[in-house]
Amino acid sequence: MYTKFMNYNIKDGILLEYTGNEEEVTIPEQVHTIASYAFENCEQLKKINLNRTKRIDEGAFCDCISLESIEFESVESISKYAFYNCFSLKEVELKSVISFIDEQAFAYCVGLKKVEIHMSNLSKHLFYHCKNLEEIQLGKEVESIDLTSFLGCTNIQTIQIDPENEIYDDRGNAIVESKENRLFLGCKNTTIEASIHSIGYHSFQNIKKVKMLEGVQIIEPEAFYQCSQLEEIELAQSISYIGAAAFYQCESLKRIVIPRSIQSLESHTFHGCVTLEELVLEGNTKISPFLFDSFGNDFCILPKNLKIYMKEEAKELPSKFIPFLINGYLEEERYFIKDHRQVVEKYIHTHIQEIKEDILLNCKNPALKEMLVDSFMEYYRTSRQFDRLAKLLNSNHDEFDLNL
Repeated sequence: MYTKFMNYNIKDGILLEYTGNEEEVTIPEQVHTIASYAFENCEQLKKINLNRTKRIDEGAFCDCISLESIEFESVESISKYAFYNCFSLKEVELKSVISFIDEQAFAYCVGLKKVEIHMSNLSKHLFYHCKNLEEIQLGKEVESIDLTSFLGCTNIQTIQIDPENEIYDDRGNAIVESKENRLFLGCKNTTIEASIHSIGYHSFQNIKKVKMLEGVQIIEPEAFYQCSQLEEIELAQSISYIGAAAFYQCESLKRIVIPRSIQSLESHTFHGCVTLEELVLEGNTKISPFLFDSFGNDFCILPKNLKIYMKEEAKELPSKFIPFLINGYLEEERYFIKDHRQVVEKYIHTHIQEIKEDILLNCKNPALKEMLVDSFMEYYRTSRQFDRLAKLLNSNHDEFDLNL
């Protein structure tokens, strides 16, 4: 049955449209569902009492830019984008009666300061880009949090979890997966305690200083992804693994010491760390040639003032630069350390089969180009590739074309 009740268009208990302009609204008692986009762009609406409403459909209150207060009493289901871009909303309490809430239900609620959650499952991008969210409270009912539920929430300062929660705890002012001792989500004031075994994917988003107590063993891929304000990090000596892109685009990071327990640094680990000046290796850590590359290895931004040191010897380790050098990433003369010419020559001679011929086209360092040509010629002689040797000898060294 279709009825028009004051400013509401209602059919069979579904509120299809709201046509009023009041600041405070109480949903009629006969309504059990608020239809998609029923209140969209109600810019005057400040407070709403959902009364006996059980279901809120897609985008029902999206772009209600003045909405400050919601009372969820009987709501059981909230669809995606339901409160999208309600940027005057300050606090949200999600009760245990809510059995389902879809993605981005509160995305871009940039005025949101506090959330209290008692429902079981948090969907992906639930609070996406709520960049002023400061406080998270999780009840004992919370069982599952999507990796992206709080993505873009860069101002979190306090995390509290009910001690009776069996899945998560708030050690060190963070969300920690209790059984795995895995730090799931940190905040500005997180302390990484000794009981933490691993730091998870995208665990941190906006932190300036990190100190890990001994006990931490794993930093997962992208753990500190785009932590643009991260300036200082002290890694525990107990760490055995740092995943790919762990410090991707940490633009403010200036110095990092890699413990001897780390056997290798993987691809993309320091891409976009444009202010990195010192990479200190305490042991014989193997460095990926794509350490500073972007995903897909499309381009490399090498920090202008980067130096790599062996802590024991306190001197530059030029051999670690060579993969970057021969791949054309270190084109400027200042990156080629003439005092270590023999080290570079030995590396090129040893790895000549791995070096692509087309790097000669991009090589702008005369001394390096000479070494490369000599090594290629020697390699072609010994491997009896006389056709390639002839072509190299007859080439203009400024316009190499070795493809046969």
